[in-house]
Amino acid sequence: MLKKDIAWHAGNWDYNQTSIGIENEGFVSDPNWFTEAMYDSSAKLLAYICKAYDIPIDRSRIIGHVEIPGTDHTDPGIYWDWDKYMNYIWYYASII
Repeated sequence: MLKKDIAWHAGNWDYNQTSIGIENEGFVSDPNWFTEAMYDSSAKLLAYICKAYDIPIDRSRIIGHVEIPGTDHTDPGIYWDWDKYMNYIWYYASII
């Protein structure tokens, strides 16, 4: 892959080269942004990607920007419900 074809989405070059970035709209300080529709549609997309590329569905591989080393990201923040999100992903992956 050429460098020009790699998105600078993670803020860490090593992660940029080996990851798929999904951007969810919202503000970390406002839980109202994290709607059922957002969890649902994002989980469907991620379940499809995980199945298509044989990516294990676990929190060591599905991470937030805040978990990327060497960055100053704070998202998705304290209001993001990781348990709900992961359960949705596992569910949708099971029916694909």
